[in-house]
Amino acid sequence: MSDLAAVLDELDNDPTSGHIGGVQSPHVRSPHHSEDSFTHVPSLSRTSTPSIEGESQLPSMTLPAAVLASSKEDMKYRLWKAPASFEDSCFRLIGQGSCFCITDKCTVAHKTTKHFHPLPGEIYVKRSSTTAFVAPSISSHSLRGDLLDSWFNGSATIIEWNQRFALAKHEEKYPVLRKPEEKITEVDIKAKKVLMVSTLAYRTPAKKKRVSQVQLQID
Repeated sequence: MSDLAAVLDELDNDPTSGHIGGVQSPHVRSPHHSEDSFTHVPSLSRTSTPSIEGESQLPSMTLPAAVLASSKEDMKYRLWKAPASFEDSCFRLIGQGSCFCITDKCTVAHKTTKHFHPLPGEIYVKRSSTTAFVAPSISSHSLRGDLLDSWFNGSATIIEWNQRFALAKHEEKYPVLRKPEEKITEVDIKAKKVLMVSTLAYRTPAKKKRVSQVQLQID
């Protein structure tokens, strides 16, 4: 692949590209922590070729078990962004803590008094018109306006949102096509997916360890 940008549309039309590398479920991450454990991916120009010599891999995409249990596999969900001011927000945890109330001036007698503490401008996946999942989440500050519009005007499964957020977070740390000071666009997300899928597909398999002649000699 000599031109990374040239294959973006081709990958986008590939029905198998939605499940990146067959990644399923991730380790639990606190929704307040922005740091994830990712393997470094080198920056690329539009005419460079992905490096496949390292141990580059897809970003961690684990979701808490409680969130997976509370979501439906084929259900499409929309997004919700935490407001700048929390003065009238409820934010009480619901059920086993997989969701929290996003209603302003809430009058519901929730069974718990525990509150969730979203970050201002943080994006979450809405479970319903009054609740949102505690994970996954991503800051809106590093995303360009047209990407935000596309995301908020659409819907996806909880796994698909989780994958998109993970790719965007990895792209924020290790840019593929954009300059580090630029905000992330849809093209950047597609380029990151191309890079990671191709890296896994063309990575040289690990060589089997050779057994020494001494070990093979049996008295």
